[in-house]
Amino acid sequence: MEIIRKIANFFLKADKEDILETIDDVEEFIVNPNDDMKLNVFGADKIQGMFLDVAFCYVTEDIFIIYRAKATQCKTEKNLDEEDMKTLFFQRNEIDKIIKREREAFPVFAALNFSEPIKKIVKHIINKDLMIASHKDSMKVIWLEQNATNLSKVNAHLLLIKKKMMDEIESKGLADRPDDGLMGFADNTSGTTGIQPKDSKEPIEFEPDRKPTLNFK
Repeated sequence: MEIIRKIANFFLKADKEDILETIDDVEEFIVNPNDDMKLNVFGADKIQGMFLDVAFCYVTEDIFIIYRAKATQCKTEKNLDEEDMKTLFFQRNEIDKIIKREREAFPVFAALNFSEPIKKIVKHIINKDLMIASHKDSMKVIWLEQNATNLSKVNAHLLLIKKKMMDEIESKGLADRPDDGLMGFADNTSGTTGIQPKDSKEPIEFEPDRKPTLNFK
């Protein structure tokens, strides 16, 4: 009731003191993110999309590094003439378009061509009952555990996407291909190093379903 009274007074008597007091009271009601919220509230389809995006971003991280470097250069470069600056911004924008195009196309292709293994992984994720606040890190661990076994075909397709993107970037003169040091370009692998299951040669056995209420189409 106190807030309502002050808001009413704000309209009836809008002097400076009342305005500042009302604004301060309203700001107290800013909602903070709920770190306890579970990922499963989103449903299976959304979780699948989130997982595939995490996989895409992890495997193609080198391309994102190239884009971020170009974007930083656009902000900090001071010594280029107008024509060179236009070229720099064009290169950044073209790399951004390539990333967005492939990022949007990948989950559609994956859902059509790798439906069964992806659905198994999504059920696996749902059974884990992950927290929203840490879902990206958790999904990355799951990707690293599964990409050499259950999701090997998805990983192989992502490697082709990364090569396609880098070939296009290089052929259009948007950026140079890294010689080494970036994940995946030196040995043509990606997303298969780092955290691995104890025996990465054998597929992980998924825990029994907990009969989630989420439905798959």
